[in-house]
Amino acid sequence: TYPDVNYPDGMNPDFAKLYAVNQDVAGWLTIDGVDLTTVVLQADDNDYYLYRDLYKEQTKYGTPFVDYRNSMSSPTLSRNTIIYGHNTHDGLKFNNMTRYLKLSGYKAAPIVKLNTLYNGVTYWKVFAVTLSDSSTDEFEYLYTHFTNENTFLSFIDDIRAHSMFDIDVD
Repeated sequence: TYPDVNYPDGMNPDFAKLYAVNQDVAGWLTIDGVDLTTVVLQADDNDYYLYRDLYKEQTKYGTPFVDYRNSMSSPTLSRNTIIYGHNTHDGLKFNNMTRYLKLSGYKAAPIVKLNTLYNGVTYWKVFAVTLSDSSTDEFEYLYTHFTNENTFLSFIDDIRAHSMFDIDVD
């Protein structure tokens, strides 16, 4: 259907139309309990899609994107896959994520669904809810790679310590 597009080997054919529009497509994010369903992009840096849409046009809303350091094409996703998105305060993009600020919001949407170009559909259970301000945060949550299992488990413990709720997830 798109003769000018070179699709990568192993790509999920469900993404053919989106990939034809923008080869930075990394997946599709769905969180049913917060009414969020959106394309997720990934560029070579964490600035490009802050204020660009799927068509690479300027927009104040930006487009949700995966941290450039995350692996989205390997057999497994990065253990801490970071997805950025704006809370625009007008019902668009990540605005509904504020529902997680109440325990009832978490209970309504404990599962995150991420469909990726190469890994298919993955489901993630939310294990912590934190508020962060990148200019003042006292803990580092932006790790994308871990040197060993102990480093990863220490990272998880640190996030749980900062969680607004005590969520029992193994």
